[in-house]
Amino acid sequence: MVLDTRTNPRDAYAFAKGGVLPLAPYDAQGNSLRSVQLQRPLDFAIVTDHSEYFGETSVCRDPSAAGYGSLQCTAVRAAIDTPPGGNGLPLGFVVFGVPLLNTSPIRYASVCGSTGSDCRTRMESVWQETQAAAEEA
Repeated sequence: MVLDTRTNPRDAYAFAKGGVLPLAPYDAQGNSLRSVQLQRPLDFAIVTDHSEYFGETSVCRDPSAAGYGSLQCTAVRAAIDTPPGGNGLPLGFVVFGVPLLNTSPIRYASVCGSTGSDCRTRMESVWQETQAAAEEA
């Protein structure tokens, strides 16, 4: 979601095997205007990510999610095409990562629901999908 990234772990593994990887920017129909491809496949690859806000990112990308219209998700989506600010941190990290990595971590009820269960459920789903992509690759 940061800088309009629309790829997922399966795309990363396909890229490592020699596939084409679409890159931002995208046109009005959602077609990538740039892409990249390795000259030869990699010998091995691993996909890693910061799991701290898997749930929040999933909510903010899904218009059917209850928290999609929250102030936090709206701000993050509005900043997708904006390079990191002067402090070098993407807005998604500032909005979600900093509160979660604080000594008293918080999840926004407007995004995750009053008990945080919306984000925990989505976090688990994203993690299962990441594992499935690794197994398939």
